[in-house]
Amino acid sequence: PGGIFALETKGYSIFGNGRIEVGNDGILRLSNKAAHGDPLEQARSSARKISRHLKSCMRQDFSVQPVLVFPGWKIAVPKSESGVVVLDDETIEEFFSSRERALTNAQISEICSHLDRSARS
Repeated sequence: PGGIFALETKGYSIFGNGRIEVGNDGILRLSNKAAHGDPLEQARSSARKISRHLKSCMRQDFSVQPVLVFPGWKIAVPKSESGVVVLDDETIEEFFSSRERALTNAQISEICSHLDRSARS
């Protein structure tokens, strides 16, 4: 009910201090090293694709929030200035349970139906 989210998970082996942070420069760092590739952009791209898909199916615009999850890591300082919510094991449940209702039950059913059909094809 709290919205539509594009979850991107990264299972990197923990090295160094095991901390995740997004610097003021917008670069995601794992144990003070720049992350390989661009996980923040991957999450944003997934959210855009889901949003476009829903618009084409339902003829309605939906905001899709990109979420990047790092199991086993620890977030140094939670930030979302990058437009991507970055979570770890300890913050994921609180994040989703604290969302205010943004969708009706009918919208949830219709969105799930379209996404389920898309995933099966």
